Amino acid sequence: MEGRVLCLVERTPGYFQFEVQSLREYFAAAYVNQYADPRGVGNSRVDCFDALLARPYWLNTCRFFVGMFTKIEVRGIERSLRELEAEPELKLHPHLRLTAGRVLDDRAYQGQPSDTIRKVVDFILDGSGVVLAEDGFLEETGRPLTFAEDAGRNQAVVHLKARLASPAANGTRQAAARMLRRHGDRADLTKWWWSKFQPSGDWLETAADLGAIAAFGAEQEGKLANAVSNADGDTRWGVELLARGGYAGNADDVLAVCKEQIGDGAVDVLSLDASTPLGKLVWAARAVLLRHPRESGNAGPSSARTRIRSAAGRKLVADVLTAMEPLRALPAHNADTKVWVDRLAQVVQVWGDSWLTRQAVGLLPSSVDLAAAERTVANSAPRLASALSREMRAREHRSDADWWRSQGECANGVLDRRVWLLSVLTIVRLPVIVQLSTEIDVASAALVPKHYRAMEQAIASFMKSPLARQLVLHDPLRRGLVSFSGRSLGLLSLVATDSSSEQLARKSATAYVELLEPGMGDRRQMLRALGQRKTVRISDLRGTRETLPDGAWAGEVKLGAITAATAKDVLQHPEVWPSEIVEKAIQVEANRLSGLPPIARTAKENGWFRSSE
Repeated sequence: MEGRVLCLVERTPGYFQFEVQSLREYFAAAYVNQYADPRGVGNSRVDCFDALLARPYWLNTCRFFVGMFTKIEVRGIERSLRELEAEPELKLHPHLRLTAGRVLDDRAYQGQPSDTIRKVVDFILDGSGVVLAEDGFLEETGRPLTFAEDAGRNQAVVHLKARLASPAANGTRQAAARMLRRHGDRADLTKWWWSKFQPSGDWLETAADLGAIAAFGAEQEGKLANAVSNADGDTRWGVELLARGGYAGNADDVLAVCKEQIGDGAVDVLSLDASTPLGKLVWAARAVLLRHPRESGNAGPSSARTRIRSAAGRKLVADVLTAMEPLRALPAHNADTKVWVDRLAQVVQVWGDSWLTRQAVGLLPSSVDLAAAERTVANSAPRLASALSREMRAREHRSDADWWRSQGECANGVLDRRVWLLSVLTIVRLPVIVQLSTEIDVASAALVPKHYRAMEQAIASFMKSPLARQLVLHDPLRRGLVSFSGRSLGLLSLVATDSSSEQLARKSATAYVELLEPGMGDRRQMLRALGQRKTVRISDLRGTRETLPDGAWAGEVKLGAITAATAKDVLQHPEVWPSEIVEKAIQVEANRLSGLPPIARTAKENGWFRSSE
């Protein structure tokens, strides 16, 4: 003990310093607390606190200093935060919000009135704060901000409820809902949000994010069915929101809407196990498409015969599963045409003339006599007969561009146009693809985002079937014999050979923005591949928060420089930018903060410690 000075080390002869950084910060705060002038100008305790508060390096010293404040001084912190927020260097950077959160978490406000705490919580979460908090930029660990029970939690619940009750951008509303779910009681939140019911997609999406999707009683079930129906827009199906919210109910009113949307294409994008009635509907739909239940993470019912109890208003799933039970066993590879016709007839009876049914027709093995199948159902199922006739002629005209062009022109309705495009991309020969490039571009452009996602998954699944063929697009693209839009290139990449991938990537490099619009699904992998070839402009990523979720993709992409003007827009509206771009904008603003004069100079110029001399 005689040869050691506790807390201090002598790394350079004659010079001593603290071995532990926190000790140095504590004693710095204690010195300021002891010697700062209570009523000075430029050197008062408030002036010293504000100077420390403005500089991220001095965060811990600032926190120690607050621990020495009187209750009156603690109440004045919010005023200092608001005044400093007006400074150009601090207006956008999240440092002040983060510091306010740390001071709250230090229990500096214990014993203060609720209104005083609410003002600090409001400062943290106001405006873009709720998005920054949920993205982890207001927590040093990088996790979403969580207020402790005795350090702002109740005030945060009040603030977040008020935010959700007012119109807001999707990204802001989603962040507020997820944050509220972490802080509130599930039962209370469910009751509160149902009291705010609106038959809209926005209400349903927030209910899903809150975990308040459960409906109790016939009245709520009817309202939920209405909301699911109205949520069926261009970017998503309402059933996707139900799945996101973990809906486990079995009300026929709700599931009937879900069944229709599953048949329209949601089956291709949903990933659910069969532990819930909704999951069982998805399983039944996937069985129609000859897909293994575990594809995309789905787990089907056990091999034993599925039994579902039915009751008044709870019969739909039982009826669907009973009808689909024979389809669980795939027909033998040499099964005759009648077996396949009977199978399709059962599909049509349950799912009607839908995207799901049309895919099932397209998956019929080449051994099936389509002409005989058409004749068999001509009277009993004319819509199915028409679909079988189209499939038969499509296979016969694989090399006839004029026939395909005329079929595209005659396609009536959204479903027929979607099926035409799917057939072109999975059936026709390469020369026809080249000749139909314009028509393919028009058809892919007409797909709303949710249908584009379904098309991608349908093609990817088809390519695993014995009917699949690949297109050698390398040479036509390299020689400039054909060009396609970004959307078309994205779909063609699913049916092209590996040797064509380089040319497809080259062509996509100038048209990738088309695939980043909301509702197009997760596009991080696409951007990773693209970003290795070209520099991606930051401005192209505005509005891509949904398609480029957080996931360490930016480090694998060559991104252009982010200007001060862009950084300002990003931090003013983080809800429309990917969180990894928000992080880069924060780094730009951090450079501005580094331009503040050092504390030592500020202290000397303002005579902070004259009373100690």
